[in-house]
Amino acid sequence: MCTASWRITPEGYELLFNRDERRERPLAQPPARFHSAAYQTQALMPIDPLGQGSWIAVNQYGLSLCLLNHYQGETPNSADSSRGQIVRALAFCPDAASVMSQFSQLRLARFAPFTLLILAPSADTTAQDIPAVCWDGKQMLVCPVDAPVTSSSVAFETVRQNRHETFAQLTSEHISPETLMQFHHSHAPDHGFSSVCMHREHSQTVSLTQVLCNKNTVQMHYYDKAPVRNRVYFNRPYNEPFPQCLRHRPRFKGMTYETIIDTASAGVQPLLHLLSFCQRGSYLHQLFQR
Repeated sequence: MCTASWRITPEGYELLFNRDERRERPLAQPPARFHSAAYQTQALMPIDPLGQGSWIAVNQYGLSLCLLNHYQGETPNSADSSRGQIVRALAFCPDAASVMSQFSQLRLARFAPFTLLILAPSADTTAQDIPAVCWDGKQMLVCPVDAPVTSSSVAFETVRQNRHETFAQLTSEHISPETLMQFHHSHAPDHGFSSVCMHREHSQTVSLTQVLCNKNTVQMHYYDKAPVRNRVYFNRPYNEPFPQCLRHRPRFKGMTYETIIDTASAGVQPLLHLLSFCQRGSYLHQLFQR
């Protein structure tokens, strides 16, 4: 019950991810900065309070991982760990090759089926496909995939077809920041289970995450509501600067801050970390300067 789309650019990529969850599931913790002493790397990711894992992450090298449940697979009897722990464990890898190397050390039988997407800055700016790792509960398959990638526990083929048709219609001329945003807001063909912004009796789209990576910066923008509820923000021109006067939501009072991360000893340039909350929906912007 999730959807990912992306576009590869001459300087990097843009990734968008709608997370769909059951309505009673606790609200995820907004993205925070995590540090790996082993890799001397920092990564940004939201955290699911139940499994203490994540479904999307990006690190200072520009490597992004996002995970979708693979409901059509067969869950092993030995599955006892949250799939989100996979993202959390691999989020600090410097490149796709390192991710695959670490994958070989995982006991996949501990996890229910999933699809893991891997995005990283690449010299090849023409190909739009990216590597994906699919675990169906019995075997692992690695193959290139093109946008969009989606999952659903209900009528998967219908959902997949509808969302692919919506994406094709919106991007028929070209894939742009605007068309990707329109796709993740979409209620086509109707306001229901097969739309990208999904609504069902017991489940719905609960957040939208956007990752922007170019040669200078890596940014993560997080919205902890269905995209349609942030329509006022998304109607702003894409290239318009982010709000200069950010207002705290009451529950986030005093949490806006700016710090410089000193990573010179690790052999990488210092990073600028920004954390801001906006009054329009729990808007979170975090930035790595590469």
